[in-house]
Amino acid sequence: MALSVPQISVFEGYVSPNVASVLAAAESLSILERRHLLELLIAGLDGTPVTEQAACVLRETWRREVAHSSAEYDAGRVDTVSWQEVLARWKSRTKASAANKPPQ
Repeated sequence: MALSVPQISVFEGYVSPNVASVLAAAESLSILERRHLLELLIAGLDGTPVTEQAACVLRETWRREVAHSSAEYDAGRVDTVSWQEVLARWKSRTKASAANKPPQ
């Protein structure tokens, strides 16, 4: 089943210019390059470099999750949500979150 991935530009009004720039550049990467970038970004969260063993564990964990989610979907045990609904919910939460932040 092919997934339709929206253009990153949909988010430009809701992320910092730096993040929008990185996301725009990431659009040109292959899936393997995006996966590698993701691994590097995750590793940077706590300063610990991703070892090959950790990368293998991450890939295997992700593969199992995709297989499980696909099986649940194929069996009709999960409800689906359209991309438009996901985006609308995200925008609503982002706006609500921004409205509740104290001024800086």
